Amino acid sequence: MICFILFNFTSIVQANQAQCDDSCNLKIQDEDVMYAEFKKLAMSDSVRVVFFHIQIGNQSFNQGDDIAVYFAWIKNSFGKAILTLPNSFMLMSLSLYTIFIGSMKIAVIDPTQDCYRYYSNDEKCRHQIIFKALVNFTQLNHTCNDKYCPTVCKRKFAGTTEEFSSKISASCCQKDPLNSHINVTTCLTNQERPLFYVQLTTFLLIALSFCLAEITLNKIANWWIASVQRYKITDGTSVYILNNIIRCEVGHFYISDSDYNNPTIHLTHAIKYTLGSIIIFTLGHPCWSIQQYPTLFTIYPRMHQPNYLIDVTEDWSHTAAIVGACLFIIISADIKLYYYSKLNTSRHLQYCDISLSQRFISQNSFRQAYFQFKRYLHDIVDDLKSLHIIKLTLDVVALSWILACFGFGSIGIIRYWIFMMEALTVRFRAAFLSDKPSWRFFNIIMSPCFTLVAFVYWFCMIFGSTLILQIIFRIVLTTSAFIVTFASHFNFIIVMAIPFMHYLIQAIDTYITNDQIIPNRILHLQQTLDQNIDNILHAD
Repeated sequence: MICFILFNFTSIVQANQAQCDDSCNLKIQDEDVMYAEFKKLAMSDSVRVVFFHIQIGNQSFNQGDDIAVYFAWIKNSFGKAILTLPNSFMLMSLSLYTIFIGSMKIAVIDPTQDCYRYYSNDEKCRHQIIFKALVNFTQLNHTCNDKYCPTVCKRKFAGTTEEFSSKISASCCQKDPLNSHINVTTCLTNQERPLFYVQLTTFLLIALSFCLAEITLNKIANWWIASVQRYKITDGTSVYILNNIIRCEVGHFYISDSDYNNPTIHLTHAIKYTLGSIIIFTLGHPCWSIQQYPTLFTIYPRMHQPNYLIDVTEDWSHTAAIVGACLFIIISADIKLYYYSKLNTSRHLQYCDISLSQRFISQNSFRQAYFQFKRYLHDIVDDLKSLHIIKLTLDVVALSWILACFGFGSIGIIRYWIFMMEALTVRFRAAFLSDKPSWRFFNIIMSPCFTLVAFVYWFCMIFGSTLILQIIFRIVLTTSAFIVTFASHFNFIIVMAIPFMHYLIQAIDTYITNDQIIPNRILHLQQTLDQNIDNILHAD
């Protein structure tokens, strides 16, 4: 009985498969005209891929809520490489791949009126029917008879990024080696994998762009510190500092005693934080969305995927809520401090001791990283000698974190992050905490909360700034990699742009290095010219 059921089930499946393969044939509307347009595209030297925008009745076949499906004719000469590029690589290369792409709209007709509609719930069968129609339309069985012939492929574009996907959803038709004809039943089974070096290059470009972004952000921070730093002698040592947090112990928390009697400082502080948050959030969040949902921003093929638009909106609203809540607390603290300074109320300062705990911030350098490595290595050796397992574990974790941050160029950013977080926490405590003994329990609970708010706020700001710089570097690096890979098609850009960029970089570097010398030389040249003019005027 079981064998009989299995036999009948197998027969039904085979019958359905045969029906799907042979009984349904779609026709291309105005096929002769469309084929002439297709041949014109296919014969172009630059075109390697021709995408078909398929219209079935009043409905577009290509678009879906989550995944967009496109069928394409490809040439054997790196046509598959173009078709299987990760969607993020397409976008980050400034859509240069469109140079090798053509497109045409075709309307498909179902002569039976019911054939294609019968498989409305069978995606595999519908795609197979489309494959058969396109194979016949492009005349693949008649134009070439070897393994290097063009073919027809299908590519599914996912809404999220595909950098680390092991398999790009693409399949291509292959010719039967016995009769040199395409077996349409294999068009969906021949899955195409992305070239391994494309994914490796994408991963390296992402890592390198983050590294360069962190280094650039560190340089910007150093430049800003250099512009506002002041000279100070601390413990007999002359140092340049940006600012110092002078912390006074009041009861069970610390506050800062600086600038409390100047109301303008607090208003300026609130305005700077507000504008900075708006600018970084406005620019940083799109940088994240572009890299996370690249198909929403891809120029070609253009895809409309409303479900991912909802995801982008939700991400934006969640991030805006977090940053907005932190900014609200910051502005509230500044308003309270402004109010206290207007009333000349210092509240806590009468309790401050002369011996104050100070924190300084200075420019970053690789020397600081060297001393950190040396200190942690020395601590690890001491922990091994003393068999202090817990402290050894903590030191190893700290050293690993420092090495990772150093590798991505962010070890200096962490110093700024901690300093600014501490400075913001001090302002929160000064504005909201009380030095009354009855508030001790409240202070103990709220003090870590203020530290967490400062931590989250500065993390969002630093991460947003990094994303803004990172996407710029990633676009430059990805575009350069694409141009170098297909160098034969970008000879003009390589010959003209690279020497010019090299000269521009050298000129900027020379100017920055000699920015103090150039004005002196100009003044010296002016004196020389004035002297020569005087000699000419007073000559006999």
